[in-house]
Amino acid sequence: MQGTALEVHDELVREMMRVLGDEVISRGQRSLELVQALLITAFWNKSTRKDQQASCYQVVQLAVDMGVDLGIAGSSWQPSPAAYFARVEDTTSPEARRTWLACYIALSTSSIDMRRPNTVPWDHHHEECLLYLEQAGETSDLLLCQIVRITRLVQEISSQLHLFHLATYVDGNDYDTHLTIRRLKSEVDIWTAQIPHFLATSQILKVLRHVAMVRLYEVVLHTRTNRSSFAAPFIPGRISVKDFPAPDHIIPPLRTALEALVGHCHAVVDTATNMDPALVLALPTFSFAPTVLYSLYVLITALAASTGPGNTYGQCLAKDCFKIEQCTLKLRMLTSGMKLLDPTMSCWTTRFFDATGWLEEWYNDYATIIQRYETFLVI
Repeated sequence: MQGTALEVHDELVREMMRVLGDEVISRGQRSLELVQALLITAFWNKSTRKDQQASCYQVVQLAVDMGVDLGIAGSSWQPSPAAYFARVEDTTSPEARRTWLACYIALSTSSIDMRRPNTVPWDHHHEECLLYLEQAGETSDLLLCQIVRITRLVQEISSQLHLFHLATYVDGNDYDTHLTIRRLKSEVDIWTAQIPHFLATSQILKVLRHVAMVRLYEVVLHTRTNRSSFAAPFIPGRISVKDFPAPDHIIPPLRTALEALVGHCHAVVDTATNMDPALVLALPTFSFAPTVLYSLYVLITALAASTGPGNTYGQCLAKDCFKIEQCTLKLRMLTSGMKLLDPTMSCWTTRFFDATGWLEEWYNDYATIIQRYETFLVI
């Protein structure tokens, strides 16, 4: 609906949600096509300028629950009593398997963004669906399968580093933590090595790989009290200026991890901003644009943890290594290209990337404050 007049856009969104609500909630209909429609609504979510619609996270849960009721989730998941006789005839068809893996991506994205445990974790049926599509699916299924594989790895990273359990603190300045990080990094490297050669240059997979690494190293920015601040929405100022890690004695693996963290944040920005604006607009808003915002948020958090008063990470990261000005320039150029294709900003992806302007504004304000502080110290 790029370029659609705002009034027409809003009416189309309202009608789409009305039809889905009528079919799913009012009439209680269940079908593979409805699961797919719900997933499309969530992945490429739209909203009107004034009214409130169901959130994409609610729509994902509806899609997953309907998938379970239809029987495409495998034998480990029983349908609800009301839907016991609503199973689809062929629960293991390529389309059913494809749809269930898409449900996994959607639910995992929700889980990772909100820092909540995945309610339908990876199981044997997921693995069976994945292997089937890799061996007997269509060519386009191979990219889907690679996205599923890296999504599963990010889930594993989040689980092993307790990102879903906010009461459990993982110390980024502890050798045991870095043993876990090293093992998980090895798993990401193994995934990278097995990507089919014709997908090895995929910019989408490159972004997802670097985002996985950002999530892996994120723990070095955690304190006992700031961990919940790394959940969506990824906006500046969520972390108190006094709530950054500042160990007196930084162990060598932490130094390496901090450098790697900044490098992967830059790689996310570099890869995304080198993509064709038309491709970025076509990618699912729900699972792509927020990953770039997340990486920017982590980069800014690392900057504050390294340059703020009393912060000790400055021993490892020089102020000029963050390259904020270069990042903002690249993002502005990509956003300009997207606005040419989507002048009414009807796509949430355009709005998300346009909102990255906060990075430049926040950085300018922060740099001014730090400059004043350093001047005061000299005086």
